[in-house]
Amino acid sequence: MTKSSVVDSRDDLSAVLQVYSEATERLEVSHDRLMAEVARLSAELVQKNKLLERKRRLEILGEMAAGVAHEIRNPLGGIVLYAGLLERELAESPGSLRLVRSILSGVQSLDAIVGDLLSFTRGFEPAPGRCCLASVVAQALMDAVGDIGRTEIRVQREFADPDVELEADEGLLRRAVLNLVRNAVQAMGREGDLFVRTGAGQGTQAESCWMEVTDTGPGIAPDMETRLFEPYVTNKEGGTGLGLAIVQKIVESHGGRVTAENRDGGGASFRITLPLQPDPVTQGGLGQIGVNEE
Repeated sequence: MTKSSVVDSRDDLSAVLQVYSEATERLEVSHDRLMAEVARLSAELVQKNKLLERKRRLEILGEMAAGVAHEIRNPLGGIVLYAGLLERELAESPGSLRLVRSILSGVQSLDAIVGDLLSFTRGFEPAPGRCCLASVVAQALMDAVGDIGRTEIRVQREFADPDVELEADEGLLRRAVLNLVRNAVQAMGREGDLFVRTGAGQGTQAESCWMEVTDTGPGIAPDMETRLFEPYVTNKEGGTGLGLAIVQKIVESHGGRVTAENRDGGGASFRITLPLQPDPVTQGGLGQIGVNEE
């Protein structure tokens, strides 16, 4: 073999090794990308499984609650009827009349609880129309005047982009906001500051709007952080645990998201984010869950 042939063979071997090295590097990059995608899909699968499991639990609870609610509502109607008749007969007896009215008030409270149970188990079918977010929130605050008026709570409003409109069921949306306001009032008790804000989305969220209810109460307890929106879960005396669950269900039925977090200075903040135009594919689906969950 000549010296020239040896040199050519070395050059060919070097070229082969170079090609092999480049191919190996490309395979390593592809492998890393593939592993990253597998990790992402695995995490997504875990989250979807959590959502499906939650949905199954809610369906079971919903069926049980609906049956109980119907059984309770029937005798409640009879109590209201007979108490109303008794109220008319005792019109000239103030002491007895107060007792009857106390009975009626208690029955009305029970009926409201049953109504919440039935609303939650039946679900919500929005009848969307064009509405102004700031107007919906302002009306919800008017609806809460009775709750707020019995306290020393100070209400502060901040309606950025007050003319922003969205396609939504105004009645359902107002109910969701009212539930958040009442939840904040109950958390604070007799005194505190209630901040209610609205605005339009920015940047990648430009096709959305938001509203926020913030209080200066004790905040969200650690043991409630991952269960805050679950039905029938509450740490309030006399609470049904349905107020926030109904909020989430209404928001999800509009293709939106509700989240909650503790404020650095104390208290809690609840935020509803809604698309200006709901996506029919995602509207009414599983939605987003809970308190900034992992």
